[in-house]
Amino acid sequence: MKEYQRHLIACDDDDCRKQGGGRKLLRDVREALGKESRGVKCSTVSCLGQCKQAPGLLVYPDGVWYHCENKDDLEKIVKKHLIGGKVAKKQVLFKMPAPEKATT
Repeated sequence: MKEYQRHLIACDDDDCRKQGGGRKLLRDVREALGKESRGVKCSTVSCLGQCKQAPGLLVYPDGVWYHCENKDDLEKIVKKHLIGGKVAKKQVLFKMPAPEKATT
């Protein structure tokens, strides 16, 4: 099985498709990443439950939910988070808390 550094999950339900949809969003991500896209797994799901914020993009293992209103937002997410490793704060919908470490 191929190893990835990140998994991008994009919503591709009706509300998101009205805004271009998850498939187009992920195509644009791959194009923006270029060779860097080899370490990124891209998947679509039917719904992320954030319809009013469509289209939605979720980045794992970082647990960051983004709203991509336009191509500029997407470029910021790609450059800042996917390439630079820092959260693109202005586009964040929600950031999941870091998991607690197990105590032994």
